[in-house]
Formats: sequence, C-alpha cells, structure tokens
Amino acid sequence: MIRSGFVAGYNALNDEEKIAWSHAFPTRWVGVETSIDTLKWLWDSGVSAVAGDAPGFERLPLEGTPHLHEVLLSGWGMSIGEYFGLEGLSEECERLGRWSFFLSSMPLNLVGGVGSPPGARAFF
Repeated sequence: MIRSGFVAGYNALNDEEKIAWSHAFPTRWVGVETSIDTLKWLWDSGVSAVAGDAPGFERLPLEGTPHLHEVLLSGWGMSIGEYFGLEGLSEECERLGRWSFFLSSMPLNLVGGVGSPPGARAFF
C-alpha cells in the first residue's frame, strides 16, 4: 500500500482547479517508477498484491519498459489496487502506532468483468 496523498490533494482543489488539471497534457499522476529495479524489488520482497491512492499504480507519463501493469497483471497474476482512499487507514495506523496489517479484498463476482471496487478491509 503506497499512500502518495493524491486523493487528499485532489479533494483539496476547487472545481476550476480540477478542470484545469484534467486538461493538462501530458497527463501527470504520481505513482511508482516503471523500471526493472522496481520489478526486482517487488519480486524480492515477496508481495502478493500492490495498491496505492493514485489513479494509477505507475506514475504517468510512463517512462521506461517494461510497464509494471504488463508484468504484474499478465506476467505474474498480481492484483493492482488503484485510487484507494488511504487517508482513514493512515489515521488509524497513526492512532495505533502500527503500520502493518492484514489486508483482505474480494472483487465483485462479475462474469467477464475486468475491474471492480476492491471491498478491501484492513485487520490489525
């Protein structure tokens, strides 16, 4: 879980600022670096899924190859969670003084579906 502050930052914009941001070219999002080093770190860390609070797990514009989505999803079968609301979770971690937890998430049961709200829960 990577909390970049994207959701909080976006929600702090007024309507005019959100519209101006949506017209920016090229599209720019904060996210994880697309690189072999990132893939090696994920593999060596033994993580089974990744998630963040930005609209995409990788930063945009994409730079470098291979793209993480291609390797994580189709190569490794690893789930990617995007646009997670992590502010409340961050506050709970701070309150408890703990930043590790068990995360469970089950997608909607949709035949032929390619995306789903996460239905995620953190257990401390």
